[in-house]
Amino acid sequence: MKVRSLAVAVPVAAISTLLAVAAITAQTAQSAQSEAPAAPMTKSMMWTWEKLEPKPTKVGARREVGRFPTTTLAEFESHITTLNPGEKSHDPHTHVNEEVLILREGTAEAYVNGVWTPMSTGSMVLMGSMVPHAIRNAGKTPCTYYVINWKTKNEGGASAAK
Repeated sequence: MKVRSLAVAVPVAAISTLLAVAAITAQTAQSAQSEAPAAPMTKSMMWTWEKLEPKPTKVGARREVGRFPTTTLAEFESHITTLNPGEKSHDPHTHVNEEVLILREGTAEAYVNGVWTPMSTGSMVLMGSMVPHAIRNAGKTPCTYYVINWKTKNEGGASAAK
């Protein structure tokens, strides 16, 4: 079965719900700022915006949420990126794992199925396995988006980025 990327507009409130589901999947009570153990997480986890410190990048800023194995995943990874006006995350690229992008604020365009597609606040994109994708700031103010990434145990935690 071929997986395709899809762009879906969702209410801003849905961001909290999706992150809560991701946190439950992560299954840990540990703080996001501490080192994740090598063993899979077995409890729930929550992150608060105030504790996710932005680190400057060449294109804006990045807040690390976490990267660790869970009971059902070889790896769960999430971060929050802020892009300055006119900047892009990277050129379109592919990798084995699917990932979800949710626009928190600002105006962006996502590279979906070969087309730069407008995103408004609250929009969500599911990036399919090995489907070229990227995101860029299409506005005059910074845009911020959540990234939720996972690798299944079948993938062995390996990514075939191109």
